[in-house]
Amino acid sequence: QKADKVTSISKRQIQTAAEEQLGGRYNVICARGDFSYITNTEVFCQQTVGDVTCYAFKQLNEVMRK
Repeated sequence: QKADKVTSISKRQIQTAAEEQLGGRYNVICARGDFSYITNTEVFCQQTVGDVTCYAFKQLNEVMRK
């Protein structure tokens, strides 16, 4: 359960920092070990520290999706 708490706290901190510093809405996925995910975005970052990998990406706005 401690591992789940660490990844949960990490993703919320990353999301808050990205939205405050870069603007826009960001989604963040954090997991221990490998994972696979497909996104439609132009701004993203993936970082691994220890065995936790976090992937943050900016949501596309409606105008860009059309």
